[in-house]
Amino acid sequence: MEILGFGDVERQNDYRDWENTVHPDDLKRLLAEMQAHIRGESERFSNEHRVLMHGKEWRWILTNGLVVARSAEGKALRMIGTQTDITERKNIHWLEITKIVHGSSEAMLLVAENGVIRLANTLAEKIFGYAPETLPGLNVEQLVPLPARAKHAALRKGFVSENRARPMSAERSLFAMRADGSEFPVEISLTPIEIDNQFWVITSVQDITERNRLNHEMHLMAMVYQAIGEAVMVADARNIIVAVNEAFTRLTGYSQEEAIGQTTNLLKSGKHGPDFYQGLWHALAQTGHWQGEIWNRRKSGEIYHEWLVINTIYGSQGEVERRVAMFSEITERKQIEQAIWRQANFDPLTNLANRRMFHERLGQEIKKSPTRA
Repeated sequence: MEILGFGDVERQNDYRDWENTVHPDDLKRLLAEMQAHIRGESERFSNEHRVLMHGKEWRWILTNGLVVARSAEGKALRMIGTQTDITERKNIHWLEITKIVHGSSEAMLLVAENGVIRLANTLAEKIFGYAPETLPGLNVEQLVPLPARAKHAALRKGFVSENRARPMSAERSLFAMRADGSEFPVEISLTPIEIDNQFWVITSVQDITERNRLNHEMHLMAMVYQAIGEAVMVADARNIIVAVNEAFTRLTGYSQEEAIGQTTNLLKSGKHGPDFYQGLWHALAQTGHWQGEIWNRRKSGEIYHEWLVINTIYGSQGEVERRVAMFSEITERKQIEQAIWRQANFDPLTNLANRRMFHERLGQEIKKSPTRA
């Protein structure tokens, strides 16, 4: 028993005071596991606990024991065992845990079962707004907004009793509180682990303020995209349709399910020659933009006149990521323009060119003729 620091007096006293040398936090578990083995409920006894060495230093001891003799009734008669000082092993274990916490790419805390923060990395200090080395020692409840703080301790105890890892924000929105009292949305993942006979919780925290802002903007954009009166068609770099809005369906007759996955040739009318499309794609390649009048075809086969605007969205490396086409039908407008032009240039009774048309064409012919000296 030299490893425990017992002297001759303790030896003569049959080590009856050995329980007083065990750390109070470890004694209950030590005695429970030892008694369970003595009763025959386990094949071997093994326990890690702290003992007070020479009345001044706590050292970690691994005790292994085995009952080697029992009475006919099963009562333990003799037990043998070994004890090993594992303090250095424990210190190395804590160094490894510290490296994991401080080396994490996420904000991370190591929280004791009673809620006290043991470790916190620099990312955690940054998002919570605390000065370096000031988070350890605080209770984790100080990082919880006041309205939720009263229930947090009970929730934390319930989580420890479940002893399973899980994301805390999977089903509801969570907020944390910075040192200055401001609140911000977070995602939290909790992983319980046992260290030195105690339950600890590795807590990973992500500040999702920016993500929520982007999601909100995307939601607004989606609402505008669906509510806008013009038809919208989004294609990828291969000209495969990836999204359309309701106005597209109303104008073309193609539903979202029918259009997505098809090429942009889905609406091609066949009324334009190669030169037209060559000019269109050249403009897109050079400027990322094209606009103009075009003939397209509905699902019914009807050809209609539309005004089309195409813009290109580029990726971070300058590559084409998306092309966004916005278009509206101008068939009726073109018909009205044609009717107005005919009324201005042709006699409604004879359908012959009127004086205005005569002078216009005469002027054109004069321009074409050679100039006389």
